[in-house]
Amino acid sequence: MLDSIHIARAVESNLLSLWFADGTNYPGQDDMTTRKHRMHGALRQWHDALPKDMTMLVEYKPLSHRSITPT
Repeated sequence: MLDSIHIARAVESNLLSLWFADGTNYPGQDDMTTRKHRMHGALRQWHDALPKDMTMLVEYKPLSHRSITPT
């Protein structure tokens, strides 16, 4: 993800748009509390690496399973 920030800087973009699918195949496959802590830590790391003039946009798709093709 830090590579995406470097690319955004190189092309003089002030937006970093992130889209996260749930990534599980069935309910209960992953611990939601642990998942939340991992996501928070990753987002914090990426946010701290952003230049002051860059905005990070985050879209989380909690019901987008790997087996479902987005339309």
